[in-house]
Parts: sequence; C-alpha cells; structure tokens
Amino acid sequence: MASGTVTNANTDFMLVRYLGGPFTPYEQWKIAELGNVGAHDAANDDGDAFVNLAEYGLVLDPGDYSAGPEGGAYAYAEGTRLRIIFTRDPARNDVTIEVEAADEMVGPWMVVASSVLGAPMSGPGYVGGDSAGPELKTVEVRDMVNVGDPAHPRRYLRLRVRR
Repeated sequence: MASGTVTNANTDFMLVRYLGGPFTPYEQWKIAELGNVGAHDAANDDGDAFVNLAEYGLVLDPGDYSAGPEGGAYAYAEGTRLRIIFTRDPARNDVTIEVEAADEMVGPWMVVASSVLGAPMSGPGYVGGDSAGPELKTVEVRDMVNVGDPAHPRRYLRLRVRR
C-alpha cells in the first residue's frame, strides 16, 4: 500500500494519503500554499481571474492578486506577431501548459506550443527562453500568423494549464 505524508509548516495538521501513492507536486503546492489538498482547481480565492491550477502552472502567488503572467499577452511593437510571456517551473511536471491561437474567440483553437510533464515548450510557434534544466523559465511564445494578415483579420492567443 502506497502512502505519502505532507505537513504544512503554517498549521498544526498532517495529511496522509493511502492507496493513491505519494502526493503529486500540485497536491504538495495546494497544501503549502492553500492549506488544503482538496482545494478546487477552479477556485479563485484572491479574485485575480487566475484559478488555482493556473496559478500553480504559471508560478503565480495564490495569496496575492496577480496582474497576469509576466509581461502578459500583447502584439509586438512592429505589429507582426502576437506573443505571450509567462514563467514556467519544470518541477511542476504534473500539468500541461499550452499556448493556443485562433481567428475567432470560439475557435477552433490550434496549439502553438506546449509543455507536457515539465518538458521544455515546443510546437510550430516560436518559443524563446525555454530549455532543459531545473530552474524557472521565463518563456516567450509567438504565434505563427502575422497580425493584420488578410487571411486572418482577427487573431487571439490563450494560455491554458491542464492536468
């Protein structure tokens, strides 16, 4: 029977889990940062529009209002491609981070780059600032389509964190 034990230094309790193996990195983070392994992935206790799962995957502080991933999403000054900049932690290898692009808000959405199981971001879009290694990464992902391209009069990027 597998078990895992994690204590939270800020409280006086210990959680033990049986049959499911040790706590995942995300479960350990929820205990340390939220005080509850059962905290819902879609909860947004600090009211910043980033739910728990997104704050974990994008290395945001769940206790403070986050303005967004570092740099946010914006068009290049020269108006060529949309880009998004965010922080990624390879040790958080129990989530998938995807940057997707579409011509309409309703989709269809296409994956421009993704990181699975903590691996460096890769895909058909431009990826900068990511590499193998354990340190935090400030990643830039650019769309493949030029802003203002007549075939794509509108363009959207979104950043998704999934388990």
